[in-house]
Amino acid sequence: MSEIDINIIPFKDCIFNEIKSEHKWFEAALVKVPSISSNIGAYKQTILHGKTGLLSSNPEDWYNEMKTLILDNFLRQSIAENAFEICKEKYNTLSTGNRLAKYISSVANRQIGFVLPSLIISGGIYVILEHALFL
Repeated sequence: MSEIDINIIPFKDCIFNEIKSEHKWFEAALVKVPSISSNIGAYKQTILHGKTGLLSSNPEDWYNEMKTLILDNFLRQSIAENAFEICKEKYNTLSTGNRLAKYISSVANRQIGFVLPSLIISGGIYVILEHALFL
């Protein structure tokens, strides 16, 4: 991922893609690569257009956003840096773990149990384990 200049995240606007997570943007942001994404679902909610990425809704937008990022090196670097900083601030295990811990403390007693859907360690299971270790 760190070897590319621009991360492209095209999704057809449909119910299935509306529920996809913003991980493709997140992965690029962690290695300071700017993203252009379809303006749907979690990407629409997470990316601040023009600041932490670019959002496209139609072919004309895609063309214009690609052209802009290709020609404007300063904007490309600025978006990449802003996305990286937001990820460091808001999308790390300590940050998400703290929010989860506060929520659990507010609604549950002191005994906490985790049930994992699988023993096969994948990206999602690994995040759950990290949160459990934090708690």
